[in-house]
Amino acid sequence: MNAVMEYRSLDAVVYSSIRHEDSGDIVEEILNRLGRVETDVSALKFDVSDLKSDVRDILTKMADLATKIELSDLRGEFKELKGEFKAGLASLETKMMRWYFATALTTGGLAFTLAKYLH
Repeated sequence: MNAVMEYRSLDAVVYSSIRHEDSGDIVEEILNRLGRVETDVSALKFDVSDLKSDVRDILTKMADLATKIELSDLRGEFKELKGEFKAGLASLETKMMRWYFATALTTGGLAFTLAKYLH
Protein backbone atom coordinates (compact mmCIF):
# COMPACT_ATOMS: atom_id res chain seq x y z
CA MET A 1 0.00 0.00 0.00
CA ASN A 2 1.20 3.50 -0.76
CA ALA A 3 1.77 5.89 2.10
CA VAL A 4 -1.54 7.69 2.00
CA MET A 5 -1.88 8.44 5.72
CA GLU A 6 0.51 9.94 8.17
CA TYR A 7 -0.24 9.35 11.84
CA ARG A 8 0.24 12.10 14.36
CA SER A 9 -1.06 10.93 17.73
CA LEU A 10 -4.81 10.40 17.19
CA ASP A 11 -5.14 12.62 14.12
CA ALA A 12 -4.87 11.25 10.59
CA VAL A 13 -3.82 13.32 7.62
CA VAL A 14 -5.31 12.13 4.33
CA TYR A 15 -3.51 13.23 1.19
CA SER A 16 -5.36 14.33 -1.91
CA SER A 17 -3.17 12.16 -4.16
CA ILE A 18 -5.07 8.98 -3.22
CA ARG A 19 -6.09 6.82 -6.15
CA HIS A 20 -9.52 5.21 -6.21
CA GLU A 21 -8.19 1.65 -5.99
CA ASP A 22 -6.10 2.52 -2.87
CA SER A 23 -9.02 4.00 -1.00
CA GLY A 24 -10.52 0.73 0.36
CA ASP A 25 -8.26 0.55 3.43
CA ILE A 26 -8.64 4.24 4.08
CA VAL A 27 -12.43 4.03 3.99
CA GLU A 28 -12.28 1.15 6.50
CA GLU A 29 -10.04 3.23 8.74
CA ILE A 30 -12.34 6.25 8.44
CA LEU A 31 -15.39 4.13 9.23
CA ASN A 32 -13.65 2.60 12.25
CA ARG A 33 -12.71 6.03 13.50
CA LEU A 34 -16.21 7.34 12.82
CA GLY A 35 -17.63 4.45 14.87
CA ARG A 36 -15.34 5.36 17.78
CA VAL A 37 -16.33 9.02 17.49
CA GLU A 38 -20.03 8.11 17.57
CA THR A 39 -19.44 5.96 20.66
CA ASP A 40 -17.55 8.77 22.35
CA VAL A 41 -20.24 11.32 21.44
CA SER A 42 -22.99 9.12 22.89
CA ALA A 43 -20.95 8.72 26.10
CA LEU A 44 -20.48 12.49 26.23
CA LYS A 45 -24.23 13.04 25.78
CA PHE A 46 -24.89 10.72 28.70
CA ASP A 47 -22.30 12.54 30.84
CA VAL A 48 -23.77 15.93 29.89
CA SER A 49 -27.25 14.80 30.91
CA ASP A 50 -25.83 13.71 34.29
CA LEU A 51 -24.12 17.07 34.64
CA LYS A 52 -27.34 18.90 33.80
CA SER A 53 -29.19 17.08 36.58
CA ASP A 54 -26.33 17.80 38.99
CA VAL A 55 -26.41 21.49 38.07
CA ARG A 56 -30.20 21.55 38.58
CA ASP A 57 -29.74 20.03 42.05
CA ILE A 58 -27.06 22.57 42.91
CA LEU A 59 -29.21 25.46 41.72
CA THR A 60 -32.19 24.33 43.79
CA LYS A 61 -29.97 24.03 46.87
CA MET A 62 -28.39 27.42 46.22
CA ALA A 63 -31.78 29.09 46.48
CA ASP A 64 -31.75 28.30 50.21
CA LEU A 65 -28.18 29.53 50.80
CA ALA A 66 -27.39 32.96 52.14
CA THR A 67 -25.81 35.62 49.94
CA LYS A 68 -22.74 37.65 50.84
CA ILE A 69 -24.93 40.63 51.71
CA GLU A 70 -27.08 38.53 54.05
CA LEU A 71 -23.96 37.12 55.72
CA SER A 72 -22.57 40.62 56.11
CA ASP A 73 -25.83 41.73 57.76
CA LEU A 74 -25.68 38.74 60.11
CA ARG A 75 -22.11 39.58 61.08
CA GLY A 76 -23.22 43.10 61.98
CA GLU A 77 -26.13 41.79 64.04
CA PHE A 78 -23.85 39.33 65.84
CA LYS A 79 -21.41 42.13 66.66
CA GLU A 80 -24.28 44.17 68.14
CA LEU A 81 -25.50 41.17 70.16
CA LYS A 82 -21.97 40.50 71.36
CA GLY A 83 -21.68 44.08 72.59
CA GLU A 84 -25.05 43.87 74.34
CA PHE A 85 -24.09 40.54 75.90
CA LYS A 86 -20.80 41.94 77.22
CA ALA A 87 -22.59 44.96 78.66
CA GLY A 88 -25.22 42.74 80.30
CA LEU A 89 -22.51 40.45 81.68
CA ALA A 90 -20.61 43.40 83.13
CA SER A 91 -23.82 44.71 84.73
CA LEU A 92 -24.57 41.28 86.20
CA GLU A 93 -21.03 41.03 87.54
CA THR A 94 -21.42 44.41 89.24
CA LYS A 95 -24.72 43.36 90.82
CA MET A 96 -23.20 40.09 92.05
CA MET A 97 -20.23 41.91 93.58
CA ARG A 98 -22.61 44.24 95.42
CA TRP A 99 -24.55 41.24 96.77
CA TYR A 100 -21.33 39.50 97.83
CA PHE A 101 -20.16 42.64 99.62
CA ALA A 102 -23.54 43.21 101.29
CA THR A 103 -23.76 39.54 102.31
CA ALA A 104 -20.22 39.63 103.74
CA LEU A 105 -21.03 42.80 105.76
CA THR A 106 -24.29 41.32 107.01
CA THR A 107 -22.61 38.03 107.95
CA GLY A 108 -19.84 39.92 109.74
CA GLY A 109 -22.37 42.05 111.58
CA LEU A 110 -24.32 38.97 112.65
CA ALA A 111 -21.12 37.27 113.79
CA PHE A 112 -20.14 40.26 115.95
CA THR A 113 -23.68 40.53 117.33
CA LEU A 114 -23.73 36.84 118.24
CA ALA A 115 -20.28 37.09 119.78
CA LYS A 116 -21.39 40.09 121.88
CA TYR A 117 -24.47 38.34 123.25
CA LEU A 118 -22.79 34.99 123.78
CA HIS A 119 -19.74 36.34 125.50
